[in-house]
Amino acid sequence: MKKLVTFALPILVLFYGWVFGQPLPALSYGFESQVYLDKWLNQSPFYPIEFFQWQLENVSESQSLITSHANIKGSYRFLPQSNVFLRNEDVSKFNDQFTKTSVSFEIWFKPFSLSGKQVIYEFGGSGEGTSLTLNQSSLDFVVKDKELSSGISIPLTNNLIEDFIQVISVINLEDNTLSIFLNGKLIANSVSFEGKDWAGNSGYALGSVSGGLGGNKGFFGDFKDYTSFDGEIALFNIYSTPLSNLDVLSLYSGVSKSNQSNVIFASTSKNEINELSSLYDAKGVLKLCPGVKVLAGTNNNLIRPSAFNMPKEDQHLFKDLRRFNKALNSLNINLAVVYLPPSGYFAYPYFNDNPNIDLSNYNPKEIYSSYRNIIDSVRETGVYAPDIISSIEASELKQFYMKRDHHWSPFGAGLVARALVQELDDAPWYLKAEKHNYITTEFAGSRTTPDRTAEDVEKACHFIIPQEEMPQFTTQLEAQTLFSETPKESVVLFGNSNSERTDFNFDGFLEEYSHLQVLNLAKRGTIRTIFGYLASGQQLSNPIDLIVWQVNRFAEDMPTSEFRKLIPSVYGKCSRENSLPYLESDQKLKGLDTRSISFSINEPEAVPAYSYISLQASGKDNPNGLSVAFYGQNNTLIDELAFDYSEEAYNNVGKYFAEFPDTNEKVYAVTLQYPMSYMAGFEVQICKPPI
Repeated sequence: MKKLVTFALPILVLFYGWVFGQPLPALSYGFESQVYLDKWLNQSPFYPIEFFQWQLENVSESQSLITSHANIKGSYRFLPQSNVFLRNEDVSKFNDQFTKTSVSFEIWFKPFSLSGKQVIYEFGGSGEGTSLTLNQSSLDFVVKDKELSSGISIPLTNNLIEDFIQVISVINLEDNTLSIFLNGKLIANSVSFEGKDWAGNSGYALGSVSGGLGGNKGFFGDFKDYTSFDGEIALFNIYSTPLSNLDVLSLYSGVSKSNQSNVIFASTSKNEINELSSLYDAKGVLKLCPGVKVLAGTNNNLIRPSAFNMPKEDQHLFKDLRRFNKALNSLNINLAVVYLPPSGYFAYPYFNDNPNIDLSNYNPKEIYSSYRNIIDSVRETGVYAPDIISSIEASELKQFYMKRDHHWSPFGAGLVARALVQELDDAPWYLKAEKHNYITTEFAGSRTTPDRTAEDVEKACHFIIPQEEMPQFTTQLEAQTLFSETPKESVVLFGNSNSERTDFNFDGFLEEYSHLQVLNLAKRGTIRTIFGYLASGQQLSNPIDLIVWQVNRFAEDMPTSEFRKLIPSVYGKCSRENSLPYLESDQKLKGLDTRSISFSINEPEAVPAYSYISLQASGKDNPNGLSVAFYGQNNTLIDELAFDYSEEAYNNVGKYFAEFPDTNEKVYAVTLQYPMSYMAGFEVQICKPPI
């Protein structure tokens, strides 16, 4: 688990910094025109401005730079004679505060050439310390703690330094590793370093040397004849945590891509609307056109006000969920429910900064409390349920949902998969499961993806809203030998379009994190797809370990009527010992379009709770429009269950299951109603529940 940055600040500042931001640097140095040109000031909110300044000698501002990175506005020009050092009074404070914990250094720089030996930054001295240096075309990162030393060297090319590059070096003292990232991608990882302190008490320097070059008498031998950096540095950030792959990619995207301060719409005539304030109503809702109300926030976000609604519990669901889980457990199948938090929880910081929007009644803490209550209720049923909010790091929260859509992003899919597998980690069945290595890679380039909120606005308002760019990922099984067998499908995934879309790669992330083969059956109408899979008997002929069920809204996704179909479908046709006798009446016409068959129950008092009817259509086609009605003693209708055609998904041809109603009224008759066009009959059983 990553350590949070802890400082002597008000709790409110830390809460919002952790819950809603990108990775927050402990120290942050971004270029901007400053009053004092002899200092580079720390811009992090965690420290007053007088702390941790870089003193500048022989450097100059460069605002006329050429770069493709939209959020690099300028840089400092370093020369071979430059001297940039941390003030002596700050060195001891820095050493006490940072150097005995994990750390990540992010620097955006542009060398003028790959010649000579140049210092990018260094901390500590030659015996104990850290440095990033350029040795012609080799970029070297070294760390030394007394006799313990380690390092990473990666190559650079001339075409790579035609623009600013991002290099992030990570010292993870929790798992004793070093890693280095280049332009958002991991280049070298898991290089062992077992030291406990990554800098000594000597001076610290940026683009130059202060005292001795940090860590140079160690892993790569003695560094000699190093000069100050010759080039430009635009950004330098220090994080008191080991950044993850997603953290780094987020930071890279945040600098390399534009982050506009407001949503810009282009109408069909290509006239841009840059000022949105006049389009707000008195409640701060953006009225784009009649009938469309959305909220507009910073960083190109659009969202419906309903996204800020509190999640709600429905207690009957948990009773049904417990029974469903118990049925699956009888076949050694485990159930995990992935319940996504409200998108407004993650979008809050984009809208809280907009003075036109009143969010005074919106409380993130209450949202989380309500969400966590639901997670705890699900867990009490024996079902696995990851707490996605608390499992996500500060750097990952803003990436979870897309900016103008109610779907998670590909980043979000990866975060959910990781959270789910953390929930399974100690489960006995999971520890015993046969595991395989899966590798996730990012496609070259990115793609735009439909934004549902934006699409609705476009249709109603005839605005053209630029689509959001998203990375693409794919996951594959690690190369096997010629005689290796393909892993059996151990996990079945059910969900809506979030899980179904291959470009979001949720199933792939699940495979990577869990090391288990996933069968992705995610489709719209999730619960019907689950019914189709179970009713087909696939769980009996091809045993699995886990069902993953992605849920957006419990009340809509899990009605009791559907559980009355799901639970008996787990068991399938009943054995002779579990079957109950009944009398079949003649087939009767009922109206112009419907026919029916009735079954009388011989001994209604002998039918136990949760008994069910099993139907197998004998024709080759499915009877679209089938329903099962239950009648009491005086031919009064007690209840009716209808089957939708989509419930025949996953090779389920005409198999249907329906529990008797959970009521004190005894069922004396059951009637099937089906289309007049369906000419074939049914094989019918009335079954006692196996458990």
